[in-house]
Amino acid sequence: MSDYDSFDSVGDANDTPDQPHSADDERMSASLAAGHGSDNMDEQGRFICAAQKTVMRTRFDKDNSFLLVDDSDVLTRPSHGVTGTFGRKDPNVRSCLPDYAKNITAELDSDDELMMTMRDKGYTGQQIADRLAKEGRIRYDRKSIATRIGQIKLAQAAHVDMLLLEDYKEWPFEEDTLLMQAYELAGVEVSYELEKARAWRFRKVSEIMRRLNREAIVSAKACQERYRALIAGTATIPSDLDDDPEQRRRELKEYRESRERAREAELLEREKKAELERKIKEEARLHNA
Repeated sequence: MSDYDSFDSVGDANDTPDQPHSADDERMSASLAAGHGSDNMDEQGRFICAAQKTVMRTRFDKDNSFLLVDDSDVLTRPSHGVTGTFGRKDPNVRSCLPDYAKNITAELDSDDELMMTMRDKGYTGQQIADRLAKEGRIRYDRKSIATRIGQIKLAQAAHVDMLLLEDYKEWPFEEDTLLMQAYELAGVEVSYELEKARAWRFRKVSEIMRRLNREAIVSAKACQERYRALIAGTATIPSDLDDDPEQRRRELKEYRESRERAREAELLEREKKAELERKIKEEARLHNA
């Protein structure tokens, strides 16, 4: 048996009764039979063998086929919007996407009026957003509540500026009095903020000193105290720059020793106080037992 005969037997074994050979297969088999036993037809036989393998690989099997059906009805979903409204949602249907925000004007509608009223009463952004969604109003993200309230206040102030400029509104006496009182209170708050800014400034000074010299490890408090002493002219000069460095070093040594004795005395006093408190608690526990 030749290679072509063995290949034909394998092909016949793989064929199923439900899938008969096609006309192309029969012609290929006849060509193989005609070229059997001829040494001059080796190249042609190999070509036909490769072609037959290709046909066997691409043979259609109806039992393993499937069809793609375009059913647009499956993708259709009902709308969550409430009929006759714009930008409002059904409160019974939860969605992860907020609605589009309305334009910001000085004239407030019911949604903005509720938002401003709740904020004046101290409600958080999350509570305001939940209240709006519960009542079927426009839904806002909790992070955008504060931004919208601030923009509404700016729009209202700009509207009042226009009224004052065009003489549609006058300053009443009560607001003049309120203006002077608010100015004094604002001065107190500004002074407090300036002190915070100055403290923050010396924190930056400490960081920049460390950046310029890694050995200069000084706290913000030390930087502030030294700077004020330098400006006031009360800062002590280094020992090496003193008129009598040796005398200055002896004074510093005596001062350090005195401070060390004082710290030891304070530590001993705290230990005695802690021991006394422990004994009192122990006696009270035994008495109550």
